[in-house]
Amino acid sequence: MVLQIDEAKKTFIYALCDPDSLKVRYIGKSDNPKKRYQAHLLDKKRTHKVNWINKLKRQNKAPSLIIIEEVNVRYWEEAEKNWITYYRQLDNKTLTNTTEGGEGIIHTPEICKKISEAKQGHHVSKETRNKISQANRNPSIEKRKRMSQAQRGKKLSNITREKMSLSFKGRLYSEETKKRMSLAQKGKKHSIETIEKLKKATTKYMSRPDIKKKKSEALKKLWGDPEYRRRRSEETKKLWNDPKYKEKQINSHNSTEYKKDLSKRTKKLWENTKFRQKRKTKV
Repeated sequence: MVLQIDEAKKTFIYALCDPDSLKVRYIGKSDNPKKRYQAHLLDKKRTHKVNWINKLKRQNKAPSLIIIEEVNVRYWEEAEKNWITYYRQLDNKTLTNTTEGGEGIIHTPEICKKISEAKQGHHVSKETRNKISQANRNPSIEKRKRMSQAQRGKKLSNITREKMSLSFKGRLYSEETKKRMSLAQKGKKHSIETIEKLKKATTKYMSRPDIKKKKSEALKKLWGDPEYRRRRSEETKKLWNDPKYKEKQINSHNSTEYKKDLSKRTKKLWENTKFRQKRKTKV
């Protein structure tokens, strides 16, 4: 698969500075620096950068945001690395970045050593692990809002999307894991507003030509497998042998609502020129 990158798209390399001395304390990249700035202020992680921001907050101050460079999205990794290197050369102790920049996943040797030394001999008790697990299972409304705010404005690059897609492909969950996932979702009800948002997002996603093509190819491949067709046939027969299921389906198909919906969908299909041509060709 060839990943398409918008050559005209721009992103920003920004700096968080000391409000008094204007010394650069952190270098970052964002398509929306203002929203990213708000996320920094809400960050609760235990990092050098967060500790510095919290110290300013206790003094009723906040970091200053400065846009250093506007750069083509294709070259942001190199630009961020260059700026981090530049400010490290000026004053290595001042900068709070823990990586060299770019992807932001490769720590410097010094940071790796510090993390390793800090973690040596450290064991989290079972009680603490249970507390962490419980805290993450049902986050408060306030925490959810903060998490939502931190994610707003973030747009994943095509490369990141492809990496995420590949990481999930072929993943098989054990029966135990499936059961836990099912139990975790039971009893959860989405609000009407959320349901509408999900519907719109799904409709928009599924209407994309590339997704339609992928879905069509996947279904053709699936139904082309004799073993899959045999399994589906057995499952369907088993369902229709159940009197309750049979009665439910018959009542559903005879309902006025179903007939109206079927009529509406059929009319929409026949309004499509390509569909009409296909039907005429088959006849």
